[in-house]
Amino acid sequence: MRTKLFFVFILFASTFTQLFSQEDAYKTLLKHSSVCVHKAQKQMLASKKTDLGGKLAKAVLLQSYAVKLYAQKKEAEAACASLHARQLAFEIIKETSAREDTYSLATDEEKKLSASCVDENTMLKESKKALPAFSEKDTDYNNPKSLNETNIDIR
Repeated sequence: MRTKLFFVFILFASTFTQLFSQEDAYKTLLKHSSVCVHKAQKQMLASKKTDLGGKLAKAVLLQSYAVKLYAQKKEAEAACASLHARQLAFEIIKETSAREDTYSLATDEEKKLSASCVDENTMLKESKKALPAFSEKDTDYNNPKSLNETNIDIR
């Protein structure tokens, strides 16, 4: 009887640990993407490029939407939106510095968390519907403090 109880306890503990660590993985993914969006903005400012076809605005919108989804306990959808934002940040950094920033690339673990993502355009439409006040112009985010007024950072 004690042996069975012990194994049940071990099974419960490992399941709880997996669930807890997966939630941490989602939050870590969102934090990582936030850093990448900030980095993309700084790279645009440093290269004196004010507009890249709305890529920064889209990244800000998607990351803000990701934070909102995460707060609503929709972790998988949040991961998708956040990774789309990070991909845009990666493209901005590549276009403005002529080098690839490997920090912005999704890890294999992150790809697993977002295995059933919708495409970027669908996610953008959902984001715009949920957050209609966000600008679609890169120039609206050219001020270094402008990202402080968004909710792209998760705590």
